[in-house]
Amino acid sequence: QQQDYSASLRPIVIDGSNVAMSHGNKESVSCRGIDICVDWFKQRGHKDITVFVPKWRKESARPDNPIKDQDILNELEKERILVYTPSRSLTNGKRMVCYDDRYILKLAVENDGIVVSNDNYRDLLQENTDFKRVVEERILMYSFVNDRFMPPDDPLGHKGPTLDNFLKIQPK
Repeated sequence: QQQDYSASLRPIVIDGSNVAMSHGNKESVSCRGIDICVDWFKQRGHKDITVFVPKWRKESARPDNPIKDQDILNELEKERILVYTPSRSLTNGKRMVCYDDRYILKLAVENDGIVVSNDNYRDLLQENTDFKRVVEERILMYSFVNDRFMPPDDPLGHKGPTLDNFLKIQPK
């Protein structure tokens, strides 16, 4: 029964930075927020969960970039849930970062997934119609109440599907 149920659930693509900043109350990057979010979906039976985090978050925290519970990222990476988007240091001390939001939307397009983020991806809407569709129809916003991950019961507004239906693969 559980196997059939999880097969009917949409893949989940988590905007790791967005979730971690939100849980850290915008003052710090709280990796525990990512863990809480991933657990919420696991509890519901989701098997296909991907978290994208920019690779530079692996580096040690600096005063301008406080990061808490970084070991959680390593655990999630071992479980093959967390994926780092590429970045590299250049010789002039600058960092070249690939845009993680584009990875997030691209995977959601390819696997027909739900994006967990409070970002509205306005800058990528115009890039292509697939991105636009994901942003308009498949973003799951959320709140944290202390350590409780709380998505809305009506992710697309009161006329839209319930949370349960939103997270299920829609019959074609």
